[in-house]
Amino acid sequence: MDAPWLVNAAVATLGGERPCILGNKLECHYFVGENYLEVDCDVASSFVAKKIARTVLESSDSVVVDHGLMLEGHSRDELPERLLASVRYSRMDMDACCVDLSAGKPRPYDSQEYRYVDSDGEEHGLDD
Repeated sequence: MDAPWLVNAAVATLGGERPCILGNKLECHYFVGENYLEVDCDVASSFVAKKIARTVLESSDSVVVDHGLMLEGHSRDELPERLLASVRYSRMDMDACCVDLSAGKPRPYDSQEYRYVDSDGEEHGLDD
């Protein structure tokens, strides 16, 4: 990960860059269709993950993260596990990424304004 000191320190505090099973750390919801599997991971379900997400979002224009996804194998015929997908987030401009869906226009990123609705329909922000 290529990031400012504060972001690297936050990640190092949690044990550094290492694999983790998101389903054990975050609340996840799974949606299965005929040709797809969607996993919705609620970052705000973990206090620590929410704080790190806020730190990363505020520094997103200077952060590079490589992210790999795997499915956990539970039986011998599911092993060895293999990489399913990977993505690189490279110095993202959050002002260009945030969209006010009610107006359909991009809006500037502001951690005080960033809101989301959880699976129970309750609205939250990164600072909640």
